[in-house]
Amino acid sequence: MEYWNKFHDYLEENINNPFKYPPPTNRKNKRVNWYALYFGTGLAHISLKATIVQSNTITVNLILKKNSNEIFDKLFQEKELIESEMGFELEWDKAEDKQTSKISTTLYIDLKDKDKWDEAIKWHFEMAEKIYSVFSHRIKEI
Repeated sequence: MEYWNKFHDYLEENINNPFKYPPPTNRKNKRVNWYALYFGTGLAHISLKATIVQSNTITVNLILKKNSNEIFDKLFQEKELIESEMGFELEWDKAEDKQTSKISTTLYIDLKDKDKWDEAIKWHFEMAEKIYSVFSHRIKEI
């Protein structure tokens, strides 16, 4: 929870950020490993995740909810262009038997080391911002 409080402070300091987000103090479970940022559409949101215990990874996931396979397929048709705009390859996970599809990027970093939190927070924010700028207009046009 301490990590997400620090991330939330970072969001507040970056007043030009495009996200809608809840303050972390409203969270019921104080041990959660994720934080959600919203697009302003019910079709998708950005999920930030920090997995400290198992694999020392942080991820930024574009979560596609309603009609996820249809939206995923339309976005996947632009995969090369999208990844070119992002500047790197993404992980594409279509919801064959699930209700949500996701498009992700991952960073391996040791979050047990609090000295690395600033780097992790900056990466989380920059990747979320980049995903927002590359995907938001595409999703809103679907």
